Amino acid sequence: MAQSPSHKCNAISLLIIEDSEDDALLLAGCFRRADYKIDVRRVENAEGTRQALLTGHWDAILSDHSMPGFNATAALELMQELQLDLPFIIVSGVIDEETAIAAMRAGAHDYLSKNHLDRLVPAVEREIREAKNRAERRTALSTIQENEARFRALVSNIPGMVFQ
Repeated sequence: MAQSPSHKCNAISLLIIEDSEDDALLLAGCFRRADYKIDVRRVENAEGTRQALLTGHWDAILSDHSMPGFNATAALELMQELQLDLPFIIVSGVIDEETAIAAMRAGAHDYLSKNHLDRLVPAVEREIREAKNRAERRTALSTIQENEARFRALVSNIPGMVFQ
């Protein structure tokens, strides 16, 4: 029997980079209210973020912009250094437009204010879809490149086979 849309049982793994446990609970609550089964881990510094990225499988990363000794830009750089393509959304209380634009240029996928969390779940869902599309494109491109290499190898051997 098919489940009705209102009884979806989606599961999501979120890495939350946030120094406030209350704010992390607030973010996780948005997904619980949207009927998600949530696996969440909160980290608040570079080492915790590195460990979480290396040991966990995350559907998305939600990061505060500025924390004591760590920030979203440093978290983005760490994610890029590890060559991970994960949805990275900055959720911050106060951030000026210029800083938000710089973060988007650095690789953040979206920016949301903690005062407007009604957009959080749809933004994460959209970015997860986009990340899947990027992965599918990379796989397709890799397959095309492998096929082209095999074709070139075959073509380069044809004159020798014809001669024999």
